[in-house]
Amino acid sequence: MQRCGDVIMMPAPECQLTSVPGYIVYSACGSFWVPMLGMIVFYWKIYKTADESLQSLLLSKLPLHYLLLLLLHPKANISHGLPVHKL
Repeated sequence: MQRCGDVIMMPAPECQLTSVPGYIVYSACGSFWVPMLGMIVFYWKIYKTADESLQSLLLSKLPLHYLLLLLLHPKANISHGLPVHKL
């Protein structure tokens, strides 16, 4: 404690990090490993869905210009052979 005029100054408390191994593992898992594994699973599902969509487009026997049209304009309707945009 220090005295500065009429005010008594108390030292600021220091923040102590814990060194308990169980808490360190729990904290690391909750803040990094579990979210990372979740993101990997979700991105894998997105990748597989996109890959299946692309494979079905490539196997559909459509001419290349229709495939490009579908990739560039996903709302294009080519069911009758001519590209018609849906509103």
